[in-house]
Order: sequence, then structure tokens, then C-alpha cells
Amino acid sequence: FQIQDIAMNSNGIENSRLLLLLISLLYCNDNYISSSDAFVYTTPNTRKQQNNNIPSSFQPKTQLNLIPLNEIDRSSSCETYFLSKPESYRLCIGQKSQLRPSTENQPKYILGIAEEDDLPEVSRLTIEAFGTAQVTLSGDLNEFEKKLIGPTIGLWNQYTDAFAYTEVLSGLRSRTSNQRDLKLKSKGHRDKYFNLILSSPLSSSKERTSTRKELLEIASKSSILLAISEIGEGEKEGQAVNCIATVELRLQPTDGKIPFSQPWLDGIERNIANLLHLPEGLKRRHKKQELQPYLSNLCVSQDFRGRQIGKALVRVVETFAKEIWGYNRLYLHVELENEPALNLYKKEGFVDVGFRWDPFWAGNTSQDIGYYVKDFRKEEKKKRKNNK
Repeated sequence: FQIQDIAMNSNGIENSRLLLLLISLLYCNDNYISSSDAFVYTTPNTRKQQNNNIPSSFQPKTQLNLIPLNEIDRSSSCETYFLSKPESYRLCIGQKSQLRPSTENQPKYILGIAEEDDLPEVSRLTIEAFGTAQVTLSGDLNEFEKKLIGPTIGLWNQYTDAFAYTEVLSGLRSRTSNQRDLKLKSKGHRDKYFNLILSSPLSSSKERTSTRKELLEIASKSSILLAISEIGEGEKEGQAVNCIATVELRLQPTDGKIPFSQPWLDGIERNIANLLHLPEGLKRRHKKQELQPYLSNLCVSQDFRGRQIGKALVRVVETFAKEIWGYNRLYLHVELENEPALNLYKKEGFVDVGFRWDPFWAGNTSQDIGYYVKDFRKEEKKKRKNNK
């Protein structure tokens, strides 16, 4: 992309001004928010309106190709570890990956890893949960900037309204593209495929031999999507349909930056941050950033809230990050006004990191979005101390 070349050019500081204006518009759009557990925002009316915004030609198919966690555990080469946990830890998820029914006649639901064909349905749920937002010009822009950006606002609003679904789907495909490559690499061997998709994206050998840019490139394509979907009956018996909850696990730098849907946009913003005179604390964090597990886009359909599904998905992600990928911390962002989500994360042991990604072009974002972390080693020490 030419725009990326501009951002990476050390002589491109003047051009960066226009890029910052465009990036600031993205910060104005609620769709950038990651891991805000959208438990309280969607009503049946708004959900219907949001689904109407998805172009008919992009409406997802209902059949899914989820890999149930218990199917992975039955393989000879790997284990998800979550299903072997005590019932008190798994909450609403049974040992066979099933969602425990709330009523006798409730359809069956299964927890699994989403594949490429499932991404349209996951995108639909994401739009349902987070919605689309109208972008307005910031009052902080000067007259020149308003004239420069003003004509694009109408087009941008149409984009966020009609094509948010396409943007979400494109971002998911980009962030999970490594899974598609691993499927080809496994050559139809199911056990080998399971082992490849569960292994950490960054092995110790890769970290020793790869450049920083190469590591970021690998991480940007290695997300794991977990989803809970209904198991169909009749003609669709045994097939997964209608996603009702989802969460994403990926690797992210620990500088506090809120990730955009497209990873290459994050690279542009970080490169601009390097070119400009930022507060010393932000520059130090940027230089020291390391790649760590990051929880994002936790969504639960409104009809299924209040059943501890969100908490169970957080614990699945923790198990993957700690026991499969081998990390000691898990990060996330959360909207501070979303009290149900914030309280959930705090009860699960997440604490405020103590800093924010707060360059001037991000506006008030750093005040509205919290950056939290759970340190698994500290949690273990706390449990051992309480058990004495």
C-alpha cells in the first residue's frame, strides 16, 4: 500500500498529518473497540436494525464448520485442557463441549474453534453485539482540516452503516489467515491440523531467529476464534448453525494500543508514533513492547445473557493462553462504562495495567477505554496463600 510506504518513510512527517486525521476518524468509530463485552448494548429492535444494515449479498450462511473442543481432545496429538477442568471452572460448558441447557426443550449448543467458513456468521454476531456508529467531525479540527476531511464524512458514514459487516469479515479473515495455511499444510490429516492450530504462533526458535517485523507479521495472522453455536436438527442434524457467542485470542504488543480491525492499520499508527514527538512514557513503552496473549471481541447474543457464557469463554481463552501457548499473562481492553463487562473481568482477576495508549490524535479514548491484564503467576500465588 502507498499509504503504508508514506507512514514508514522517515521523511514523511508532513504526510503523517493527513494519516493522523484519518486514524482519528477510526478512533471516533465505536467499531474499533476490542473486547468490550457487549452484554448490555443490544436490544431486539437495534439488533434487527443492525442486521438490516448488512448487505443482502453478504448475508452469512447458517451452516458452520466448528471444530468442537471435545473432538480435539479425542485426538491423539493434542488437548485443549479446558474440558478436563472441574465443573466449577467450566461453569455452563459440559465435558463434551455442550452448553448446558437452561430449559428442557432447549436446542443443543456446542463450543468449538471457528474455521474460515464460519467467519461470516461470527461477523454477523459481532455486528449484532457492537453495532455500527456514525462518525462526526471532531470540534478540535481547525478550519483547514475540516475542509480537507469534511467531504469524506458522508461517504465514511455510509461505509460504517452499510459495509461494517464487510470490514469485520475482512479483518477476521486477515487475522485468522494462518489457520487456512495450516489446514493446507496438514494435507487432510485431522490430528496434525488440530496440533498445528493449537500450537503457539511464536515458538522460542521463531522468536530467536525472526526480526521484530516478522514476528508482528506472524502474530497479526494467527488469531484463534472460539464460538458457541446451535446444533441443527432435521435436515441439518449434527451441523453447527446460528452462532450465539464468540471470543478471539491473539498476540498483541503490550504498549496499550487498541487494535483496529485491520492489523496493517496498527502498524501504520505505531510507525507514525515513532516519527512524532510523543510523551516519553509512551515512547518507552513502544520500545519495550512484547507480544502477549490478548482477549478481544467477546460477544454474547442478548437472548443468552445471564448464563455465565461470557465468563466461561474468558476462562477458555485463559486456558489456551496459559496451558497451550505457555504464556503467563493475558491482556484486554474494556469500555469503562460497560459495568457488566468491567465487573466480569475484575472478578476473574484482571487488574488495570496502569497506563494507556494516549497519543494526541486518539482524543478521549484513553479515558474511556481501560487496559487490563491478568498475571497467571500472581493468581496462583494468591490461591496458594488463601489455601494455607
